Amino acid sequence: MDEHSHNGKSRTSAVIICAVAAVAIIAVAVAWYVLAGGNKQPAAEPTTPVPSSQTTTTSPSSTGSASTSAPVETPSPSQSESSQVPSSALAQTDASCNPHNTFNAEDPSKETLVYDESSKSLTLLSGSGSDFSTFSCVADALQMPAEDRTQIEAKADQPVQQTATWNNLTATWSYNQHSGLNLYVTEQ
Repeated sequence: MDEHSHNGKSRTSAVIICAVAAVAIIAVAVAWYVLAGGNKQPAAEPTTPVPSSQTTTTSPSSTGSASTSAPVETPSPSQSESSQVPSSALAQTDASCNPHNTFNAEDPSKETLVYDESSKSLTLLSGSGSDFSTFSCVADALQMPAEDRTQIEAKADQPVQQTATWNNLTATWSYNQHSGLNLYVTEQ
């Protein structure tokens, strides 16, 4: 009986390991697809709502006619300390935190950050041997809740994908002691 229960545990462990490996392979494939240029389509002009307390600067149109410009007011300290993350938070986070490493499953000390503008998503792959410096930068920049950050930084196996939502962001992640952290953040 003990031999059968041991075989059952081995099979369960093997299934869990295969599932985690499959998730890691999918994450690598997505990262490769995005880094390779993905399905490039013409980018639309970004439209960002401007609070009524600010004026906008208008750029020349595509027909060559120039428009007038007005200075942009800087927000007061109370406006900039808002708990809301700006709509371009993922792009700003990528610009300030990206280590510009290519993912390498054989080097667990690396962290890779990929921003996909079309899906408004940010993917972080942190190897199990990484120092988590890119993760720390991302967590700080996106104002990740302390309890979620602590759970991720514990580097404990999490075979079930975890999810958190805050400031119009949704993060899903899993951690495996062999492959590391897979974190996917989207803007709502």
